[in-house]
Amino acid sequence: MRPTLRHRCLLALALPALLLAREPAPLRAEGAAPLAADSTRLLERAKVLYPQRPSDESALAPHREALLSLADSLEAAGLVGAAGRGYEWAGIDAFRFGHLDDALNTWRAGLAMVRGHGHAKMEASLLNAIAVGHAAGGHREEAAASWLELLPLREALGDTFGLGVTWGNIANVYNELGRVGEALEATREAERWDRLADNRKGMGASLLRRAELMAAQGRRTEALAWADTCLAYARAEDEGASLGLALVRRAEVLDELGRSEEALAQLDEGIATLESRGERYYAVFCRNLRLQLLLNLGRAADCLEAARALRPELEALGHAPLLTDARGLEGRALLALGRVAEAESLLSTALAAFEVDREAQEDPATRAGLQRRGAQICTALARCGLRRGHPEDAWAALERGRAPLLRERLGGDAPVALDSLRATLKAMDTVLIQYDSFASDTLLVMAVLPAGLEVVDLPLGNVLDLEADARAALGLMAAGSPDSLCLPPLSRLSRRLLEPVLARLPAGVERLAIVAPDALAGFPFEALPTADGPLGERFGVSYLPSASALPLLVERRAAPAGMLALADPPALRAERDALRDPSRGLGGQALPEARREIRDIAVDGCRLLEGAAASADSLRSAGPGRAVLHFATHALINPLNGEDAALLLARGASSALLPAREVESLPLSADLVTLSACRSSLGLVLPGEGSFGLPRSFLVAGSRSVVSSLWDVEDGAARRFMARFYAALRDGDSRDLALRRARRELADAGYPLRDRAAFVLSGVGAAPVPALAHHPLASAGGRGRWLVLLPLVALLGWWLAARADRRRNPGGRSGALGK
Repeated sequence: MRPTLRHRCLLALALPALLLAREPAPLRAEGAAPLAADSTRLLERAKVLYPQRPSDESALAPHREALLSLADSLEAAGLVGAAGRGYEWAGIDAFRFGHLDDALNTWRAGLAMVRGHGHAKMEASLLNAIAVGHAAGGHREEAAASWLELLPLREALGDTFGLGVTWGNIANVYNELGRVGEALEATREAERWDRLADNRKGMGASLLRRAELMAAQGRRTEALAWADTCLAYARAEDEGASLGLALVRRAEVLDELGRSEEALAQLDEGIATLESRGERYYAVFCRNLRLQLLLNLGRAADCLEAARALRPELEALGHAPLLTDARGLEGRALLALGRVAEAESLLSTALAAFEVDREAQEDPATRAGLQRRGAQICTALARCGLRRGHPEDAWAALERGRAPLLRERLGGDAPVALDSLRATLKAMDTVLIQYDSFASDTLLVMAVLPAGLEVVDLPLGNVLDLEADARAALGLMAAGSPDSLCLPPLSRLSRRLLEPVLARLPAGVERLAIVAPDALAGFPFEALPTADGPLGERFGVSYLPSASALPLLVERRAAPAGMLALADPPALRAERDALRDPSRGLGGQALPEARREIRDIAVDGCRLLEGAAASADSLRSAGPGRAVLHFATHALINPLNGEDAALLLARGASSALLPAREVESLPLSADLVTLSACRSSLGLVLPGEGSFGLPRSFLVAGSRSVVSSLWDVEDGAARRFMARFYAALRDGDSRDLALRRARRELADAGYPLRDRAAFVLSGVGAAPVPALAHHPLASAGGRGRWLVLLPLVALLGWWLAARADRRRNPGGRSGALGK
């Protein structure tokens, strides 16, 4: 996927509504009592002193001292609001000259003072200032926390306008952090309050965010339409910052659509507009974006020159994440120019700074959202290693940028060493194929073999064509189209993504563990055609979030026995509403085949829970000690927030929906979890960190592997697939080869790719499931039905024999019955 120009301007449309170009509010008496003469003189002095700005940095310290001294006098006179305003302006002066720590400390001191006097309005103003200071310094979580703390104050004050601005600022921060779902929710709140306050500037800011949120979801055509709407709105309002930033947003979308030359011209127009309107602060952010665009256009020398010219301004600004991005882009430009040693040094510095920033964030969602930037730097470092002729160093750099948050959740302190990974793969007779998580016009692929490392640099050409083929193939397969109709886009994808890699593998390979590119998370590589049929019918295939996850999952100790299967829980109205999707038409309907499914697959000792018994409470009490968990139910997916993905179970003491976030807290020791539910594999994909949804949560909770679905699977089709899959597992097949066998059997029976390729395996693939291998079917399942049928079969045999005997001896009875 072409790297997009992420909108780094965190303060876009936040500062104009805040501090930097604002005159102080009129100073007046507080309360109804008449002012004493001293108080009047203090207020008059404040009216003169507050609007003054220090002419240069040498005048800053005495001016701030005068402001704070006056503020103390105002507080002593009981004029708390005016005193708080003095602290606010003293902080603003420090902020203007780049002394961010002094500004924050001043605002905090003022906040403590006004809180002590219970002055809510001034408390809100200073909290707002502190949030802006955190955002300007790149401390995004602290900024979001301050603005969230401000919301109740705004509501208590009835400040409709301020609520719209604050929600907009929160949306900006969440958007920058990659927390798209939360950004969208905050944007909705901002729009609601902006409409009530008739805040036209705020409404324009929401249009800008909408454009970016559409782009973040890959909905580029909609993003361009929103950007056009925002541009027209900003021009009609003649608002400088909005107009310049709308031009920049439109440039980003144009670049994502492959119209890079047009995007650069639009970006330059946006920067010029910002600078002409005196918004040089914003222009610095946007000039950083320009570096990325120059690099995308192949103009590495221009990118390098612009990066070095911009660096002093960024250092003076003190925005550490922005400076890290600029260093990374400068390093990539050096690499493109062949200056490998310089590039590697600068990229290593940028990566170290990024990882310090990332680890400083307390919220895991924030760390995950930021990882895209780290993945970009790691990919560039990997290419440096290849240029130096050290593919092992390249692999280590690539793995360092892959899903670090998940690795931590699985118990890994550091990326797996290559020698250790090779030993694991050799024991499992598996080849690992790791695609780069971040791609521009080429995609770096590394095949880790038990005896070596193969590196393939795939030329992608037009990435938009690749994405279009993936969408077309997914749509055709999900609709149940004949294989012949699915073949053209699948073949094109195979030629570009798979065939060059397979050509480098040794003969006799039977198993593949794939770390897929983020752009194709949720796409079944099993369906890609090879010379000997679809990949998933030729190889046993499993998926991993990163190479480091494999040994961590292999080493887990799973429960040795026990199986729990839940099916067809009733959906009450609330759950049906949650599941209703016009594109699906399932709506929480009953799943009679799901009940038959779990009876088909149950082995001796399996606990079957159907209907109202299939509750989350039952899972919590009976699931942790089971080796196999099987869910045959509905699933709810939120593509903007992976933690909201949920399984529908029966309503017990708590909700009927079991969300992914709650799954992670379950103390599971399952060897295999099967999510036989529609689209249970899908979720939010964050570049560099991977997919967030139910499979990831079950792995975090303690499972070794998860089978899940990529699209809506018809009730009966799921039962057919699972019967074959579990039969292979009972025969002792490993879980990846059991999936291959199920696909082959369905292919031989003439079923389409919709039924054969819907289910994928995450986690450990090359191992049988001891709790299922060579275990007989449960009496409540298949074996029980045969025991019921045996007498009927015997009776039928007797009747046929007797009938034949009567035909041979029309005048007498059978000898057997005559005894």
